[in-house]
Formats: sequence, C-alpha cells, structure tokens
Amino acid sequence: MEKVTYTNSKGQSIELNSLGPFYLSSITGTGTNKITITTSKGPGQDGVTVDDTLLEEKSPAIEGAIIGISLEDAYKKRRQLCNVFNPKYVGTLKYENDAGTYKIDCIPQDSPTFKNTDSVAQEFQIQLFAPDPFWKGTQESKSEIAKWLGDFSFPLEIPADGIQMGHRQSSTIINVFNPGDVPCGLRVVFTALATVVNPSIMNVNTHEQIKIKKSMIQGDTITVYTGYGNNKAEYTAQGSTEVTNALGLIDLVSTTLPFMKLNPGDNLIKYNADINVNNLECSIYYLPQYMGV
Repeated sequence: MEKVTYTNSKGQSIELNSLGPFYLSSITGTGTNKITITTSKGPGQDGVTVDDTLLEEKSPAIEGAIIGISLEDAYKKRRQLCNVFNPKYVGTLKYENDAGTYKIDCIPQDSPTFKNTDSVAQEFQIQLFAPDPFWKGTQESKSEIAKWLGDFSFPLEIPADGIQMGHRQSSTIINVFNPGDVPCGLRVVFTALATVVNPSIMNVNTHEQIKIKKSMIQGDTITVYTGYGNNKAEYTAQGSTEVTNALGLIDLVSTTLPFMKLNPGDNLIKYNADINVNNLECSIYYLPQYMGV
C-alpha cells in the first residue's frame, strides 16, 4: 500500500492512492540522497582527506492518472490537481506505506504535466523539489524527564488514613531514543511548578548543555527550539497568553553552541536548576529524520 497526500501553504490538499479518482502509479525520490564529499589535500599527501559528506536536495517525482466519470469531470479534476500543485506555494508531501507515515517539505518544480488531454483517463506527472533532504515523522515524539505519576486507578477504595494521589518521578535523567538516521532538533519545554532559578538540560553522553538565566515562578514556561535554521527561545509568563522572545535568556557561557541535537540511538538527557530543581518540569519533543523511506 502506497498513498501520498500533498498539502500546500494555502491549506489545499489532494490525495493520490490506489482507489481514485486521483490514482498513484509510482513515486520516486523516497530513497537516499545524492551526496557531495568534500576533501582536502596536504603537501606530499597520498590521496585526500575526507572533510565532510553533504546530502543534496531531494527531487521526488509522482506519476499517476485521473479517472473521470466523463470528459467534463476529468477536466475539472485536472484543474483541481493544477490548483493544489501550484509552484507559487510551498507545501508538504505526506507519504504512507505499510511500514509507516512520513512527510517532507517541498515545492512543485512545474505545474503537473499531462500525457493525454482528450480522455476520461488522463495520465500525469508531477516533479517536486525538496530543499531539506530528510523525511520526517508526522507526529512529534515526546519524552518527559520530570513529571508527576498517578498512584490510583478505578475501582478506587480510599482507606481511613487517606490515599497518595501521585508521586513525582525521582530520576533526573531519562533516555531519549532517536530512531532516525541523523541528529534531529529538539523542542524543550521548561515549566515551573513554583520558584525555579536557572533551569538547564544536558546530554550526559556528549556533555552538551542548554542553560537558561532566569528565575521562574509558578506557571512560567520557557520553550527552546534547536532545529537547523530554527534556533530560538520563547517565554510565556504565568497567566499570560503572550509569547515573547527569550533567546537573550540563554546563558551563552554555559550553553554549548550550536544548540544540542538528539543523536541517532540512545541519548541520556538530564535536567537541572541552580535552585529548586524539584519545582521544575521538563518535556522534550522531537521529529526523527530519515534519509530514505
């Protein structure tokens, strides 16, 4: 089973599958990327030294067919296809197969091209351009380092001396597993249950750290983003819906630059604070990245 859904930045969407009326014949460009290997050579050196390997952009291509109930209906569906795959708007391609669902940001390189235009069955081809070469999951994964755990379930019997409704997770370290092929960015949310001073997280394996220079009170949240090209921090005060730029609150002396990412596989992440660490809740969100699907 293969199915693709393209949604442009205007919110218009179209699905291509095996059931129609927009049939998916094939999709290419779901595999690995072209790679550029950069090298350097020293005086008298035999061969070269590999400096880096860089993944180039992806170019997914879709082939399919429109099946109309009449020639007029086929023309209307062709118009719909051209409207959604408009090169003037960026979009997201969602790809589903029997193993999972993935997405990639892209833009049509051209309007859809049609092989025949005088039949109720009209074959088409769509060429896309994906500047970011990685496929991503469609839902963020979440790991909570510090949280409260419930201690009761139903049916519930309350003894005379009362019942403990919940307890705080004692460990300050959690293993965050990245199933992707390359490091991925994080969205780290610090939430204060009461007064907390200078919250931070650290990757125990690499000693990378993100530290905030801020005294937080109950209800305050600070969110840090570490995705490539999207390094930012946001602060929301207790009882407010206003989000303010908090990039200036990051302690650049203690924080590892560039901001930490999750390496493929296991990542031991520890949270901390200079004062009142027990008043801190910390959640980590991330989207694994895949070279091919």
